[in-house]
Amino acid sequence: MNLFKFTCTAILATSLFFSCSVGPETGMEKPNVILFLIDDFGYADISYEGNTQIKTPSIDQIAENGAHFTNFYQSGAACAPTRASLLTGRYHFETGVWGVHAGRDFIHRDETTIADVIRRAGYTTGAFGKWHSGKTWPYFSWNRGFDVGVHSKLYQYFDTQMIYNNKLINVDGPITDIIGEQMVRFIQGNRSTLSYEDSAGWHLRKDKDGIKIYTRDLENKGILEYRAITTIDTNLEQLIRIIHDVENYPAWTANCASAEIHKVINDSTRIEYMTTPVPWPLSDRDVVMEFVVTKHTDNYFEAYLTSVPDAVPENDKYVRIKDSEGFWIFNKIDINKVEIIHQFYGDPEGNIPKWIINMFIVSGPYKTLLNLKDLCNSP
Repeated sequence: MNLFKFTCTAILATSLFFSCSVGPETGMEKPNVILFLIDDFGYADISYEGNTQIKTPSIDQIAENGAHFTNFYQSGAACAPTRASLLTGRYHFETGVWGVHAGRDFIHRDETTIADVIRRAGYTTGAFGKWHSGKTWPYFSWNRGFDVGVHSKLYQYFDTQMIYNNKLINVDGPITDIIGEQMVRFIQGNRSTLSYEDSAGWHLRKDKDGIKIYTRDLENKGILEYRAITTIDTNLEQLIRIIHDVENYPAWTANCASAEIHKVINDSTRIEYMTTPVPWPLSDRDVVMEFVVTKHTDNYFEAYLTSVPDAVPENDKYVRIKDSEGFWIFNKIDINKVEIIHQFYGDPEGNIPKWIINMFIVSGPYKTLLNLKDLCNSP
């Protein structure tokens, strides 16, 4: 599934793309779907509807080869409220959105988006273009069910920056062309995607004991990011208790020597401090992470981790990991069956060759999920 924005003359658009080739249960093909949402679009703005000043042959072809509806109702006469209803299927006031700026465009974190639902059904999801449904982490698309989020900075159109999964990238030229290229590349790479394999750069590296480990080179950094997926026969409440028991992380988290809560910010946010051993003669590492529960319902739990290296003074015994981020997702499938998705990227800093780092990028998360299975199944 993708959310795109492109420019057709002066029209801004957002679209949703859903990609999945075969349903996991029925073996039947699932359709790929693209849905365009256009800002400030009125009747007769395209040539198909009688505009003689602007030629829109590509959009016209969509109308000519499909169904053309002339009676449409929206929940709010502004971009953010309309987008909130499209993403959630709910009246925009219920989602917390009632305007376009000053905090009035933030969709509540406990809302379920169409991306959340579609991804659970096996689709690859991505958001491209105008987002404007919350302008701070963790309200961006990559925290709302999208595997990939590529967006422009609001109201900056030339020689600006592109936001790619929480990273700012300098770009030259019209931002609409650049994001359009990203959009096309994503569609081409996912039009026949079976699962996560090759979607958004992911490649299956290990499939053993019901655990799948995927990796990708995030933005050509050279250090691989991993995504680990498994299903555990346990209940959601037990997993949530485990993830909140920080001091017990070393019992099941691979390469974790110690872990503690440094500071509790509020009921959903805390600062964690962890150390990890590194073979001699290299120095051990430590990392300071902000752990934020971004969604918690009876059937779903989601928490994001972002490095905050300055939150704890550095210790000379350790090399501080300063660039890392990831998330945990627990998705209840049945009373005693939960799907787990764990994704993480971290640069251990120092002079460790990247090829050595990548040698252990699969074994770590595999051992972590294997240990987690054993912990959940222990008496």
